[in-house]
Amino acid sequence: MNSIDITIKNPKGINMELLTICLRDGSFNSRVLTIVEELARKLRQRTHRFDKVDQVPLFNEDRELTPSSAVTSLRTRVKHSDAVLIATPEYRGSMPGVLKNLLDWAARPVGESMFISLPVAVISASPSEHGGARARQSTEFALERKGAAVVSTGRGLPHAHRRENKDTGFLEDSAVGQLRSIITRLSANHESDVSAQVAELTDEAA
Repeated sequence: MNSIDITIKNPKGINMELLTICLRDGSFNSRVLTIVEELARKLRQRTHRFDKVDQVPLFNEDRELTPSSAVTSLRTRVKHSDAVLIATPEYRGSMPGVLKNLLDWAARPVGESMFISLPVAVISASPSEHGGARARQSTEFALERKGAAVVSTGRGLPHAHRRENKDTGFLEDSAVGQLRSIITRLSANHESDVSAQVAELTDEAA
């Protein structure tokens, strides 16, 4: 029987890339990711927040093969992650154009999408009563078209401007529990994918 060598990036947890396009200080979704980072540490997961959003140029097919350093960094971070969590606001009933631009760069050239089979979840904190549902839905649809394994998060985080917690400073306990559940589901999705790969290689080596 042939030997099987499976390398797992982080045997004690997943490597999770965090994306948000909010550029203003103290934005709701940036604050949500700060809480996610703390929860992930407690769950022994590793996180990295992409911080070059404002350096990514508008998508240009002529530059696909010679992208800027910011685009190269984005593609590399997504490619080497085990899962991605996106926190997005809702702009005029849809995802922000800046986010769509990031997704396009990470999914190109054709056939080389960084999202193929990658577990991705989308959350949205919004002052509206719908919690950015339309932004989340449009983002999930775009991700599915780009080959991602979208992990549904259910509902968003509505009335974000009213959510306070004495411990976190933002978001009440039920919302924090929702974020914890999302992290756990992303981890479980990745582990399930690794197990499937091991089973497939075992069958091939038998």
